[in-house]
Amino acid sequence: MVLEARGRATDDLVVRAGLALGLTADVLSDRLAADREAMSASWTRWADEPVAPSAMVRLIPAIWKSLPVPPECSTRDAATQWLASLTEYQGMVRCLSWDRRTAIYIDPDGSIRTEVSNGPGQQVHPSSAVL
Repeated sequence: MVLEARGRATDDLVVRAGLALGLTADVLSDRLAADREAMSASWTRWADEPVAPSAMVRLIPAIWKSLPVPPECSTRDAATQWLASLTEYQGMVRCLSWDRRTAIYIDPDGSIRTEVSNGPGQQVHPSSAVL
């Protein structure tokens, strides 16, 4: 069972388990809403913490290499332009993770593909890497 193995469950499973334990639907609804609110607030605090930007290059599908962002790239635009201009990585997708919410993907030709932002439970940054 996913709840036992990972500690995660769908709302339906939580409600069924709670009802089986004698909790009312109102209590379960209130607890689920409070839990979501607490999780969202916790994630927001974590996401708002300042972090150093990071850059990655996709060497092959699912394999990314980390690159140090030069200290002189102190703005998001400067860091994006630096990453897009790296000729040794032409033909490869690149990603600038500016903060914990935002990732900017650069196409193999050096043009900016997209900027994506995430929220609780969403992943926008590359998740596999060669360090």
